[in-house]
Amino acid sequence: MDPRTPGGSEPQPDPTEVPEPPDEAPAPAPSQPAPMPWERPQSPPAAQSHSTIISAEPVLTDQPGAPGPEVAWAPPPSTQERAVPGAPGFVFAGTSRRFVAWVIDNILLAIVVTVLAGIAAVALSIDTERDAAAVTAAFSVVYVALSFVYFVLFWTSKRPATPGMRALKIQIGTAFDGKPLGFGPAIVRWALLGYPLSLIYLVPSIAGPVSLLALVWYIVLLLTTIGSDTKQGLHDQAARTAVVQPAGLGRSVLVTACLVIVVGWVLLWVALLVLIFLGGQISSLQPGSSV
Repeated sequence: MDPRTPGGSEPQPDPTEVPEPPDEAPAPAPSQPAPMPWERPQSPPAAQSHSTIISAEPVLTDQPGAPGPEVAWAPPPSTQERAVPGAPGFVFAGTSRRFVAWVIDNILLAIVVTVLAGIAAVALSIDTERDAAAVTAAFSVVYVALSFVYFVLFWTSKRPATPGMRALKIQIGTAFDGKPLGFGPAIVRWALLGYPLSLIYLVPSIAGPVSLLALVWYIVLLLTTIGSDTKQGLHDQAARTAVVQPAGLGRSVLVTACLVIVVGWVLLWVALLVLIFLGGQISSLQPGSSV
């Protein structure tokens, strides 16, 4: 029987016929096992940016003399003595050694002035208790005059060093050729060391404030000397001078002993001032005292 319909259309499937199963799809290929960790391909590590700051990682190199990493740390301050340019074997003198030499010079000056003042008082029959103000004024004038002669002559001599400097093995010269000072720089340095301020005792009413200013000025000179790489305080910079010493001297027993004495003397005076102040406060609080 023709399965086609009377109208000539395409034949229709016979519902009684069992359709043939379609062709089977090809079986998938067996999948490969996942690689083990040690079988996986090693990918090159990603490039890392290196900082210019030094890191904790060691820098290894096979080439001797290869440049190391760039670092941003500031170099540490040098603790070595600075050599004097053009003067092998000499370094700029330390502040402590210079301070002790200055103390020795002033002690010598005070001794000489005291002896001369005593001789003059005896020769002229001066009553030091009654004429205390006049004696103090005369003492200050003599001290200023002798300090001028003392320092200017020694600084301008062929061996430019005062007795205190020679005891500490230091010398002064023109920066930086080391020649003895001329009279002009020597006078400028002497004046900036504050010796003319002793004339304030000619006017006792201003002695207190000027003495306080003098103390501040000495502290400024000390701090500028300590802070200078060439140990030149304001007085050295103005006079264009430098103080030097042989290299390798170190801290001597004399310097240490003098520093201990000076510090002890300053502490003693501070303690006395505190006791005087506290004594006045205690006496004002006693019963019957006026307030």
